[in-house]
Amino acid sequence: MTSIHTRRLETMVARTTARFLELAAQRNLTVADLPQARLPWFEVRNADSGRPGQPPTVLIFDEIGGSLGVKAKEFVETIEAIEAPTIRVRINSPGGSVFDALAIHSALLHHQARIEVYVDGLAASAASVIAMAGDDLIMMPGAQLMIHDASAVEQGNADDHRQMSVFLDRQSDNLADLYARRGGGDPAEWRHLMRVETWMFAREAVESGLADRVETVEIDETEEPELRRRMRRSFDLSGYRYAGRDAAP
Repeated sequence: MTSIHTRRLETMVARTTARFLELAAQRNLTVADLPQARLPWFEVRNADSGRPGQPPTVLIFDEIGGSLGVKAKEFVETIEAIEAPTIRVRINSPGGSVFDALAIHSALLHHQARIEVYVDGLAASAASVIAMAGDDLIMMPGAQLMIHDASAVEQGNADDHRQMSVFLDRQSDNLADLYARRGGGDPAEWRHLMRVETWMFAREAVESGLADRVETVEIDETEEPELRRRMRRSFDLSGYRYAGRDAAP
C-alpha cells in the first residue's frame, strides 16, 4: 500500500478505537460487551413533533455508518416512521461510508417532508452527500463543507488495484453528477474540484451553488451542554489531503 493509504488505514483504526472507548465509558460497557456493540452516529429528537418551530431533528454528529457502526437501514427506517411537514437534519461529521450516505440521501429525497439541512460544523466527504438532499441547505457561520474523490484501501496484485481504480473512478463520477445536479455546471468541473479535495467555508459553499445561505440567526444558548459540545466537536482529519479549509490551497 502507498504511504497515504497506510496513513488513512492507521487513522481509521485509531479513530474507531477512540470511538469505542468513548462509547464504553458512556454506557459502562465491559470488554465482553464490546463485540456486540455498534457505534451510533445519529440521533432523532422530537420524532413525534409536527409543531412549527419544533420539527423532528436528526443529529448526525459522528462518522457515518461503515464497519462496526449503525447501518443506514436503521436510519432509513427511523426517518420513514416520522410524519411531519418538516424534518431538520443537523450535521457535524467527517464523513464515512459513501454507500450509507447515498442510501440516506435517497431516503431524505423520498420523504414527503420538507428537509432542512444545517451544517453546524463540518460536512466532509460522505457527509456532504447527505447534505445535498436538503430542500434548503444552510451553513452555520464558520461551518465547512468538503468534497473529494472516492477512496478505499486495497490489497492485492496489480489487477486488483486496476479494478479498484476503475471502481473508484465510477463512484467519483457518480458523486460529481450529484453535486452538479444541485450546484449546476458540468459534472467534469465538479470532478476536478473533487480530485483536488476542495474545502469550502460557509460563504464559499453558497457561492459554489451547493448551499443556499449562511445562517444569520444566533445559536440558541439554551441548548443542552452535551449537544453544544457535539455540534462543535472537531475531528482528526489527517486522513484527508488537507486538514480543513485553512490548510487547503
